[in-house]
Amino acid sequence: MFGGFDMSKVNVQKQIVDVFNVDRLHYELFEYVEEGSPSDVEKGNRLSRWILKYMFERMEEEIIDCTDMSGKSDNSVDAWYEENNSIFIIQAKYNTAHKWSGITQFIVDMNRLLENPYAIAGSNARLYSLSEKLEEYKSENKSIEFYYITDKEFTSEENDKIGSAIEKFENENRANKVSLFVFDINSIKDYFEMALNRLPKRYRNKETQLILKNKFIRDTTIVAEVFLKDFAVFASKNKEYLFYSNIRSYLRSTDVNDAILDTFKNHSEDFWFYNNGITIVCDDFNFNKSHDFMLYIKTPQIVNGCQTANTILNEYKRLSDVDKNKLQGSILIKIIKDVNGIRKDNITRFTNKQNS
Repeated sequence: MFGGFDMSKVNVQKQIVDVFNVDRLHYELFEYVEEGSPSDVEKGNRLSRWILKYMFERMEEEIIDCTDMSGKSDNSVDAWYEENNSIFIIQAKYNTAHKWSGITQFIVDMNRLLENPYAIAGSNARLYSLSEKLEEYKSENKSIEFYYITDKEFTSEENDKIGSAIEKFENENRANKVSLFVFDINSIKDYFEMALNRLPKRYRNKETQLILKNKFIRDTTIVAEVFLKDFAVFASKNKEYLFYSNIRSYLRSTDVNDAILDTFKNHSEDFWFYNNGITIVCDDFNFNKSHDFMLYIKTPQIVNGCQTANTILNEYKRLSDVDKNKLQGSILIKIIKDVNGIRKDNITRFTNKQNS
């Protein structure tokens, strides 16, 4: 039981979101971790188990296997596991165990882990197994995801610094398929809302810009041609909330995804012809009065074409500045105005009947 709710059910995330605001989530985490006056080490272990069970939906036996390297000489790795051709590496910091220096040290340690996995394994056999997997994932260009998670709350200044640190880390490791996530208590709540396709309040009514190459307008819909580089910039600026409404996870290694990747890398000038495009639902859109092809979009959400969008975003980040400027090709974008969200669920469901 967790906070009076049966957390043994499959969809534990829905139960959490339905009853928790951030204050309640903080309280329930405190009750879960602090019960019985455990040691500081055990508090950290309990937070790790909570994260694995309720955020990553691991079963009890999987959690034991995920965390058996945690402790001395763990190189900032409290847990790791692999699933669907992705590897997940997690560090959890409870309450005062979190400090800003902990984030910077985590990034340093993850860089060391990527640069020379075997050098940090030492006598930790489970960490050696992780090193073997990392070498495999790097050589096969599979997805590697790093998570630093704390129940503390970041300031706006810290969030800005974290954003810069993430961008720097991912740019430095652009040769690998690497992602870095840093979560505080607010991000944890957002994560659960994302699982249920609910857009967190802080992202609602966000307005952003997208430059169009060509356009056709019918009622509340724009069908547009957009340069790949312009879409990549748009996706990069709004990636924190752009994918919340997509009902499927980003499948990083499927035949469709590999085909998208190949087209982007080797035939970008033909992307318009080979790809089905992307569908965006928004609260509103308007054109700049002095620029007919500058579109202002309020609360855009990608409801179809998540794989395409993620591939463009991730591969564009790996390009040098020179190659970014040279990038050719365009993509089909459909933008639908749905002011009250009446049609969004149906659009999401029916446009995802096929892989894209």
